Amino acid sequence: MNGLERIECKFAVKAADDQGRITGLGAVFGNIDDGFDVIHPGAFTDSLKARTPLMLWQHDATADPVGVWTDVKETDAGLEVSGEMVLVSPQAQQRFALLKAGALNGLSIGFQIDRAEFDRDNVRHIKAVDLWEVSIVNFPMNRAARISAVKRLGGYHQTPTLRQAERRLRDAGWSVAQTKAILAGGYAALKPDRDQAVDDADTRDLIATINAARGCL
Repeated sequence: MNGLERIECKFAVKAADDQGRITGLGAVFGNIDDGFDVIHPGAFTDSLKARTPLMLWQHDATADPVGVWTDVKETDAGLEVSGEMVLVSPQAQQRFALLKAGALNGLSIGFQIDRAEFDRDNVRHIKAVDLWEVSIVNFPMNRAARISAVKRLGGYHQTPTLRQAERRLRDAGWSVAQTKAILAGGYAALKPDRDQAVDDADTRDLIATINAARGCL
């Protein structure tokens, strides 16, 4: 499941009862998200015929599923999912208690793109996906942290726009001056120390893309 893209749907959990049953929207049709993506009706049709997505916790594919999605379907609003969490362990019961209390308030899909198109504003219109999992997730109060957690500019199939690149660098903690220097002349424009490292893998990918586009080493 490496290389999956993710889109989160805020305030998506609509119901949660004492037996661990939950219902919500894993994706919404028609709106442009923070990563300049819009999912179109019918995007999940073929994938749902092939498999039912896993129910994961925070997209952790290395851990066991936390339950089972028993009903996954497209509605006019988006991808509606219903399922049951397995509440056999104290950890599972705690997680479900947090969900009911509203401390966790979202669902997020993990998928691979089968068909998509970019418009003239570089918005990606997603027409068909291979859906692998729907996760129960939380949402950090910091909007930038939420964006960097679910959207990798390296996942785009073409060079990111100036606006996307600028926002990704600013989200990673670079100052306005540093961001402008990188966009104007690549990472070398900062005159970094030879041993200086960029810790964030997504930012390294983005800087490499900018350097390549400008012919920088």
